[in-house]
Formats: sequence, C-alpha cells, structure tokens
Amino acid sequence: MSEKRKQFIVLTLGILGILFVVIGTSFALFSVNLSGKKNQAINTGCLKVEMTDNGSLSLSDAYPLSDEEGMQTDPYTFTIENVCSIDAYYETTINVMNGSNLDNISKIKLSMDGDTNVEPIKESSLPTTTLVDSVTGVERTYKIDEGFLKVGEEKTFNLREWIDYDVEQMTGTLENKVIINSEAKANGTVVYNTKTSGYYALKKSNILKNVRYKEAADKSGIVEVKEGDNVTYHYRGNPNNYVSYGTYNSTLNTNSEGDTIKWRILSSNSDGSLNLISDEVIGSSSYTNVDTLLNSFYTTHLEDEESYIKTESTFCKEGATNSEYLAKLRTENSNPTSECNGTSITKIGLPTVDDLMYAGNIYNTVTESYLNKNTSYLTNSLESANNVYVLNQNKIDKVSTSTSTGVRAVITLDSDVKLSGLGTESKPFYVTGISSDVDTKDEKAPEILYARTDERWENENKQIEVSARDDNSIGGYFVSTTNEKPDKDASGWEASESSKYKTIETYDNGTYYVYVKDASGNISEAKEVTIDKVDKVVPTCSIRVVSAPDSSTNKTLSILTEDNDIDLNGYSWEHSDENTSIVKVNESDVYTAHLTDLAGNQGSCSIVVVSEASYELHDITFIAEDEDTHNPIINAEFELTGKDLYNVTVNQTAKSDSRGIVTFSVPEGSYEIRQTKPGNGYTTMSTEVMTVEVTEEE
Repeated sequence: MSEKRKQFIVLTLGILGILFVVIGTSFALFSVNLSGKKNQAINTGCLKVEMTDNGSLSLSDAYPLSDEEGMQTDPYTFTIENVCSIDAYYETTINVMNGSNLDNISKIKLSMDGDTNVEPIKESSLPTTTLVDSVTGVERTYKIDEGFLKVGEEKTFNLREWIDYDVEQMTGTLENKVIINSEAKANGTVVYNTKTSGYYALKKSNILKNVRYKEAADKSGIVEVKEGDNVTYHYRGNPNNYVSYGTYNSTLNTNSEGDTIKWRILSSNSDGSLNLISDEVIGSSSYTNVDTLLNSFYTTHLEDEESYIKTESTFCKEGATNSEYLAKLRTENSNPTSECNGTSITKIGLPTVDDLMYAGNIYNTVTESYLNKNTSYLTNSLESANNVYVLNQNKIDKVSTSTSTGVRAVITLDSDVKLSGLGTESKPFYVTGISSDVDTKDEKAPEILYARTDERWENENKQIEVSARDDNSIGGYFVSTTNEKPDKDASGWEASESSKYKTIETYDNGTYYVYVKDASGNISEAKEVTIDKVDKVVPTCSIRVVSAPDSSTNKTLSILTEDNDIDLNGYSWEHSDENTSIVKVNESDVYTAHLTDLAGNQGSCSIVVVSEASYELHDITFIAEDEDTHNPIINAEFELTGKDLYNVTVNQTAKSDSRGIVTFSVPEGSYEIRQTKPGNGYTTMSTEVMTVEVTEEE
C-alpha cells in the first residue's frame, strides 16, 4: 500500500458565516388546522351548549382549489346541543390564533352547510365579532353563523376551508379555532298561523328587543310591533330576507327577459302576508306621475302570476291629516308606525318612510340597512304639500314631488302562499304553491341541484351524492347507465325522503344518469355524473440493475413500472427506509421493491444482486503538530469525506495518537480532511481543509 504524509498545522480559529435566503413558500408547507386547537363552547348563566366534533380540518400539503372543488372536500363536522332548561342564543365564530400570518386570512375560503348554509366566502370577508368571554391566544374573531336553540334541540354543521383558486403564493401558517358563543335568550314567538307565508319567513329570524329607532341598526333581525289588535314584524339591519318571485317578461335595466325578479321582505301584515320591495330600482319618475310607472311594471311582469299576490287594500299613501303632515313629525323624531294615516291602495305601491325607519335608516343621517342602494328612490309619504320623503344616498331625505327620482316597487305576497328556501342571497325564499290547495294535483317534477362523487382515487366502487328539491316531498333516487327516464315503479329505485342523499349502490368508472322522483311519482330530468378515479388494478413493476464501472460491488437499482398513477411517496424497499424509486447497494442479496398507486393498490417485484469485486484500500497518514513548537497534538479529531472512483460517498473519522499521527484507509478517490475537535491542551482548531487524491501506485 502507498503511504502519503502531509503536515497538518493548527492555526487560529476561523469563523464561517452562513446566510440562508428563503424565497417564497410552497403550498406543501402551508397548513390551516382546526384539529390542533380544541374547539369549544362558551356558556353564560345556567345555559349549557355542548359542542361535539367529528374529524378534523387540515390543509397540510394543500393547493389552491376552485369553489366547486372546495365544496367537495371532506368537512369538519360539529354538533351543538342545548342541554339546559333555558332557550339559547348561539353565535358560531372562527378565531385566528396567535402566531398565524394574518395575510393568509384573505387567501382562505370557507363554506358551511347543515342547519345553516354559508356559501363560499373569504374568511377575511366574514363580519368581525367579540367573544362572550375572554379566550387566550385569539388574534381575531369572525362570525360565521348565529341562531337559537330551544331546550333539548341540537344542530349539526359541516365546515370546509380551502385555499382560494386565485392565490399564487402563501407564507407561514394560519391556525383557526371554532368557538361557540352562547347565552340564555329566547328567540321569541311569531304569533301568526304556522301555515302562513309570514310565519315561514319570520320564524327563521331573531326577534330584536328594545329597539331604539333613533339609533342606527346594529343588529339584524325582525322587530315585533303591536298596535291595537294588530301585530306586524319589520326587518331591520341586514337580514336574510331575500325572495325570488316572478320573471321579467321583457328587458329591464341589467335584466334580460326570463330573469328571475329579486325582492327583499319589508314587513308582514297582521294576517301573515308579506310586503316585498324590489331589490333594484325599476325606473325613474316624479312622485306625481309614479302610478303610471308602477302599473306598467305590474302589468308587464307580475300580472301573469297575480294568484299569489294580495290585491285588496294593502299599501299606505300618506298625505295630510287635518292639514297636518304626520309623517314629518314621525320622521324627524324617528318614531315609525305600522298604522296607515292615509289612503290604502292596491296591488303595487311604494315603501313608506316608516318602512325606512324600521329598517334602521334615520332622517338626515347616513346609516346602514338592507334598503340602501347608494342612490335615491321615492317613498309614499309626503313631507309637505310639495315635498315627498326619499332614501337618498343611504339617509332619509326629501325632494320635490315634481323631481324625477328612482322607484322601487312594493307588492304583497298573500298569507296563503307556501314558501320554501332559506332567505339568503344565494338560496332565497321562493313560492311553491298555495297552502290551502291540499287537493291540487302535483304535476311538477323535482329538480336535481347536483349529483357528484368525491375526487379522491379509490380502489372500490363509489357512492353518488345527490341534492334535490321538490315543492312537496322527495320519493326516491335512481341511477342508470342510459339517458332514458325510468318508470316510477321500475326496480332499482332507492326510497328516500331526504333532499340530500348518498346512494346505497356503488359504481365503477363510467358515465351515469341520476333521476329523482317525488311522492306523487313525478320524475326529474337526468343529471349526468362521470366517475373516473376508481382503480382496482394492482401495479406491476420490474427492477433494473446498473453496475458501477470496473466490476465494482456498487450497483444502482431502479423501479420500472408502466402505471402512471403511482403516489409520489408510494415507492419503498424492504431493506431501506427511503421512499424512493432508486437506491444504491453493495452487497449480494435479494432486493424487493414495493409501490403503491393513488388508489391504495400495492404491488411488488424482486431481483437477486450478486457482488462482483471488492475494493483495494490505501492508507492516508499525516501528523498533527503545533505550528510554533512542532509538538504533536494528541487526541485531536479529524473527518474525511469524499467519493471513490465509483461515485460512492466515503465518510470516516480518526484521532491523532500519542505521536500526533492520523491514519485513514480508503479506496481510490478524491477526499477532503478537516479538523473537527481540538486536541489535548488546545482550545482552537485549524480551519484549513486538506484535499487528497488517492490513486493506484505504479
């Protein structure tokens, strides 16, 4: 063997500075976590709202999704229950915990379904709120939902979160915690007959108590007003009071012929009927000529569906009473009334100034309410002989009766109208018939809102999830391989009354057509759904062996497969902990590789590797001594690193002996030697790196 000697001198300690520069962050490093923080309910008084959860919501290794994709992800499911003897008001909040990157709040979207439906919305766009009780570690609190729980009542919710599709980069984390605020408070009782349209719509809102009309609306809900024997309810703030009713029979403003007419509920009447105001300005007119515009709108767009409209005396047109304009006194004192101090008109009209005050608007003061349109429109209340009240730029104002001003129409849905829907902007109330028509034949087929499967790879057939609605009740679900409507009595129908259903039967890859029937036997149009991520085939593989040059024992093993859906971390070897498709070996043995596809199918393959040759080792020897005294340095530690001729990494450590001699035995190759610990009596180390080339001697 050859011997190579080199003096290794100990010099003054050197300092190496390392600068780490991080540019951007991949989505795989980003996480939103609801499972890491225990979600909880905060209770006050004797009230106790218990919160249970099922599963967790984590966006670890997440990437941006569209709203449609986000709505199909696995939800975080939780249930709240009132187990006390007092009714409960609850407020569901999502809380950003300390340490979160607040910039990420605007990059996350969420949705919720269950007892309440929250359409996809950015977390930062939710209204902020304050927790009933203090909770440590909370940076910011947003309100998702609120409502009431009667004694013994429980509600279940499914919450989903995902990264917004338009997000290109995120840094840091965002940790959320669901907290339920609750306090003992009853929702109140709507006094109308339970079969009226008013009862259906109003029961979904909170009854606000002790409302001061001189103050802006700071809460959303309904106000109960009792005047004599009459009880009316008026919407206030920004409530869920959207209604879809009627269609445009010609183009109007930004609406095309056939578009649905959108409304907001102003108030109810003592019989349970509902007063609606158009959600948009339908045109412009002076007060003196407004009847022409209103009647034209009614004749053109509403007359065909007049059977649902209360056409007898409904609306109030208020002028002077005994030469005194009472609306002026009420408006300037913020003292609205539900009684009419004027003339009642029929079919279609304008809102009154009292409607504006009940909603939260104030005279000559900019305030917020659902009636605001950032424009001016008329009321049916005169301020004087020459002026009429208007809502102008979000405040109650007045204009001349001859001034052309915007117009929003008001109609009344009859108390006998049957409603469905939630009253939200995306899922408004809508008319489904007349409650008293119990003998009316049901000829309207149900509608399928969606039919879908999850987007995960599976090695088993999948169920199909369906959501449908019907004016009466659902009767069953049917899945076919052909777009041909089945008979209502055909075999294969799965009976269910639920509007959201997951099929009992499961399905392989293919295109399917889903049908829904109602209790009367009416069958919906087909909804097509494609399943393409079922994989039941075990992946196959082979192993390629590549030897290092010159008959080395080192060999490279590679897994070869024709399957193109292998999981990125789906490769493994029986002798190694590495999840990789390529390994290097240097011993004779049987090597077995495993691979797992995205559906979870597992395959394997093996190969026998035989060693061919061994290395010849060469000694590297040098002396560690002090530069000034030339005394040997004892027990100093050194490290040799590098690669041999076959590109195999070599790493060895050695100590200097009593003579300061250090020896390494290595194959041919290129190496570096550096000192890693000082020797006896020394506190500094050499920063010098010795480079050594080891070759076969001639």
